Amino acid sequence: MTNRIKRTERKLRPLLLLCALALLIWLLTPLLLSALINKADLRKALDQFIAPTERSLNYEPEIRASLFPSPTIRLRDVTVSEPNQPSRTVIKAADLSLRFNWQSLFQTPEVTRIIMSGITVDASRDEQGHWSVQDLLNLGSTQPSRLSVLSTLRIGNAQLNLVDEGLQKNYQIDQFSLDAAGLQGNAGQLALAGKFIQEGRDLAFQAQTDTQKQAPQYALNNLLVNAQLLNDDGIIDANIRLLAKGLWHPDEGTLDLNSADMVIESHQGRANTNLHIAQWHMTPAQMLIPSIAVNAHLTQDSLNQLDVTGLVSNVSFFGNLLQVEDSSFQAEYKRLQKTLLMTARASMTANTDRQFQINDLSFSSREQNATDNSQRWRTFLQGDAKGVFGDHAELSSSGTFDDSPLALDLNYQAQRADKIQLRLDLERFNAGNYVSLPSIGSASADAYLPLFDDDTPFDFSWLDQLNISGDVAISKIQLGTLLFNQVSTHIQAEPKLLTLQDVHARLYEGDLMGSLQLDTSTTPKLTINQSIKGMSVHAWLNDLFGYDRLSGTGDTDLSLETQGNSAKKMRERLNGTLHIALNQGKLHGIDFLELIQQISRQENLTTPMALDVDQQSDTPFQSFQANIQLKNGVANNQNFSLVSPFITLKGKGSLDLNKQDLNYQLHVQGRASAPLKYRKLNIPLNITGPIKAPSYAIDYKTLVQNEDTPEARQKALQKELANQFSQWFAPPKP
Repeated sequence: MTNRIKRTERKLRPLLLLCALALLIWLLTPLLLSALINKADLRKALDQFIAPTERSLNYEPEIRASLFPSPTIRLRDVTVSEPNQPSRTVIKAADLSLRFNWQSLFQTPEVTRIIMSGITVDASRDEQGHWSVQDLLNLGSTQPSRLSVLSTLRIGNAQLNLVDEGLQKNYQIDQFSLDAAGLQGNAGQLALAGKFIQEGRDLAFQAQTDTQKQAPQYALNNLLVNAQLLNDDGIIDANIRLLAKGLWHPDEGTLDLNSADMVIESHQGRANTNLHIAQWHMTPAQMLIPSIAVNAHLTQDSLNQLDVTGLVSNVSFFGNLLQVEDSSFQAEYKRLQKTLLMTARASMTANTDRQFQINDLSFSSREQNATDNSQRWRTFLQGDAKGVFGDHAELSSSGTFDDSPLALDLNYQAQRADKIQLRLDLERFNAGNYVSLPSIGSASADAYLPLFDDDTPFDFSWLDQLNISGDVAISKIQLGTLLFNQVSTHIQAEPKLLTLQDVHARLYEGDLMGSLQLDTSTTPKLTINQSIKGMSVHAWLNDLFGYDRLSGTGDTDLSLETQGNSAKKMRERLNGTLHIALNQGKLHGIDFLELIQQISRQENLTTPMALDVDQQSDTPFQSFQANIQLKNGVANNQNFSLVSPFITLKGKGSLDLNKQDLNYQLHVQGRASAPLKYRKLNIPLNITGPIKAPSYAIDYKTLVQNEDTPEARQKALQKELANQFSQWFAPPKP
């Protein structure tokens, strides 16, 4: 028995010794680690790691002796300098904790967990487009296989200060986490989460996927990414959701996604964009997407909506260059009873410096009106564009607008409050296609001012979102029946405010200069300051007001202000001043000398007489002047003056644009240089009634102020007229 025990003891002794040795090694691991990974060796290893960047690395190390095989190293107050500039720090970390996986004393330890906090990164980009931390990023991408052993990454309280072409942008990483423990087995889960803050806007995201190991790669099933973009008030501006499946090859660093669907919701659900990507291949050096199908819908309200469909083909990213071989879009914008149809097509290249170039750009549009089947906004543009994303963009194009040749240059500058600078050259523009302007023929037979008689409410919603400035040149503009030639102006458009400065145009053989401002922040307010030199007024008055009784060439200065929701309301609130000075013209349809003779032949000289317009009659004049004050649509004229070869007319009166009638008191006097039979004329006239059919009467109260009875006034008038017209005709007997 004793011998059997001794024989058994001799057999177990090597096994017991081996177990005792293993236990001793396990218990002595902390001491061994302290000896093998001392501070000097740690510093040497880290210095060798960062040496290629020519940067200096400083820290306070702490080696935590934990049970083999998972030692932890903690670095505090870590700083990384600029290359060859030890005093300039680009990266700071208050705390950096690394956990290793060390399966064997003869194997290089692998990092399985990284926890960082209190990080500040100051990075800038030089004129060549290189970031100051690019070399550090390259260090982390030299061995993609190391990613497969990293199971946990935590980042908290990090600040990124980036200076790009003189502009500083600050980002904050509130939190970021990576849980990749599922990659260590045959099946599991991979999860990502984080929150970034930039200038008060938050981006929070969560991503997870089921993983299945298919050595040497992983199948990603049910990949789901959710992201939210929040504004300053914490309200969600956009929701982004991505659902896909694919394969990940960590050793090669490749990712292939199949059937990726992305949904973007913005503007509190009013805008939805769906992207379908059949294949998506990514490597550290390139990205390939054969096609992206786009479907977007935007609803502003129940009456306004935009639908966009498109296809982006052959998207590739090599090195720092992004290329889009072809993209085509169709859009349909519905507003009330109108539909605007648009198509666009282009190819594009861009780089990591955010520079882009758009080639072979073509754009077309046309609007259909459901009420009358009319078409407008017929546009076709071809051109090229270039710029820097988020900074500036330039577009140069040519084409047609409503069949009229067009050249358009746009320049967008983010530094200028997102304003668009433009230069527009257009051969012809008919405003009647875009603004409701009744024609002269639509007015009643007794009405003037048809252009300003429309009570349809204005629609200035197109001005709400405009933020542009620039120079516009249009060869011909048709505004209702008005025709402007060689128009040029500097346009300044802000939301609800449109200003036209330095307006120049040829208008009816004259030169127009001035400015215009439209303010729609409350009730639409229009302010006009214009000066017109050498204009032929006959065609102008006829086209604008349907008034054909005055001709001549001269100057007009006007300063007008009005407010209202329709043309009629604006006419009723029209205020300002108007000065007219004409030379060598005519008053058409009336001969004042013949008029006075007709009045004098009446049996009752005190009764107003309506005069039929005789297109063959006129009163020629050498000069015509009027200074008019407008108040609430009533034009008051206190110094009317007309000088004819034989007579002068002077007086005052008013023209009510709302009621379309007039009330004038004129004095007809013979000129001293006129033939003898005209020299005695000194007749006061009253002109009253509708503009188109006024009545004329002698102002008998002025001529016979001392007579009391009607009979006496009649006799006194006949006597006065007989004296003035004695050389023309014998007045009627009393």
